[in-house]
Amino acid sequence: YWAKQLDFVDTVTLPDGLTFSAEPTLTIPGYTVKCTSWDKSSATFTWTAENPNTDSNGAITADMKFNATATLDLSTVKVSDTFESGVVDNSFGGTAVGSDSNGDGKGKTTDIGTSDASFPVKSSPADVTDIKKTIDSIDSGKSYALSGDTVKFHITNTNNGGKPVTDFTITESPDSSLIFVKWEDNGSTAEVVASGDTTLKVSSFGPGETVDYYVYYKVADGVKAGNIPNTVKNSKNYSSTVNVPVKEDKTDM
Repeated sequence: YWAKQLDFVDTVTLPDGLTFSAEPTLTIPGYTVKCTSWDKSSATFTWTAENPNTDSNGAITADMKFNATATLDLSTVKVSDTFESGVVDNSFGGTAVGSDSNGDGKGKTTDIGTSDASFPVKSSPADVTDIKKTIDSIDSGKSYALSGDTVKFHITNTNNGGKPVTDFTITESPDSSLIFVKWEDNGSTAEVVASGDTTLKVSSFGPGETVDYYVYYKVADGVKAGNIPNTVKNSKNYSSTVNVPVKEDKTDM
């Protein structure tokens, strides 16, 4: 008999050291894929492919074939500190449902079997090289600072690698003419703790996570005209420096 539709089931199983931290997503262009169950180590997806071979009355006129590319979103996969390599297992199968217009196959379901596949994965090292520091704003609204002005700096750092960094820190080294005011989180995806005037701490800086913070400094009284350097460095010795242009009085030039 001719198949009215194919109902598919696909199960992905992760190796030790990789876990799903939230419901994962499998995407197949042109089809609605549902995650029917998942836990830390595996996830099962289902979808249906309808037979496109029909006549004007909707009757099935030929059997069907299915060919598509499925993409698993890895953003919900977390990597343990100790993970080096492993194998992801994939089991794919389903059933064919008989055509309502075909007498002997009407409503009949047939197991189409399973196909198992696996592929190796290994972690890439952590990459925290992209630390950046910029001047976000000066409270006077000008492009330079004066004594008593507050300067708002923006600090970002993303782990673009495949492994987390433990006990990660970002440390400020402000010039003595900059007086600390406060820290302000700007939507960090990493769990960050501000420690004192100069340090941000992240106990485990995971792949894809970002530290995103503002830090405010007041320009000390009596500062001479020039550029005040302000440097930030992470615990892997990557740094970024920005200079604050300063004028000595409140006369626009």
